[in-house]
Amino acid sequence: MDDVTAPLSVELPNIAFGAAEKEKRSEPNEASTSTIFIGVAQFRYRANEEGFDWFVTQVWPLIRNKLPMARLRLVGMPPVRRVLARWRKTPGVEVVGQVESIEPEYADATVAIAPIQRGAGTKIKVIEAVAMGLPCVCSPHAAQGLDALSGLLVADNSPSFADLCLSLANDPGSRALLTERGKREIDEHFSREIFAGAVGRLLHASLALRK
Repeated sequence: MDDVTAPLSVELPNIAFGAAEKEKRSEPNEASTSTIFIGVAQFRYRANEEGFDWFVTQVWPLIRNKLPMARLRLVGMPPVRRVLARWRKTPGVEVVGQVESIEPEYADATVAIAPIQRGAGTKIKVIEAVAMGLPCVCSPHAAQGLDALSGLLVADNSPSFADLCLSLANDPGSRALLTERGKREIDEHFSREIFAGAVGRLLHASLALRK
């Protein structure tokens, strides 16, 4: 009987796209009386559209009631026209669309949100937001598979989600602590060096089998 070699496999860590590994982020660039929340996604994808529509219609009014000057910037391919029209009519919501560089958007923001309720795969945008130095409020679904990021704030209903967003907006000290923790955990679990090392081990093992 011919020898059968088991297929090689290695678990590759998720990493953020773009210039995700940056120095410790300071507070937003512009001095402003407003708090900027940011959501980054391909909003034409149905699961993203549904999650953010829930946030805009159910959570955002609760936040604006307490923070009338708060702004929500939604960055990425816009949703279908019907949903886009509803978002644009909502006070404080800015549908930015696609941008050439995401870094300035994160730099000006205060809190990231990931209200996705369903869909497959790890939510890379959560990793990206933390890597960019932002605390992130997530749905339970968006936080799945990201246990290594202990600073994620998770809420499963509208009032709780709004309360977590408001607590971060009003507490620079907590934001700083979460930023520092997130940077450390990104370096430990989701860095390019760790990814490159895993790929290198896989390639080395593959070459060894050919000898």
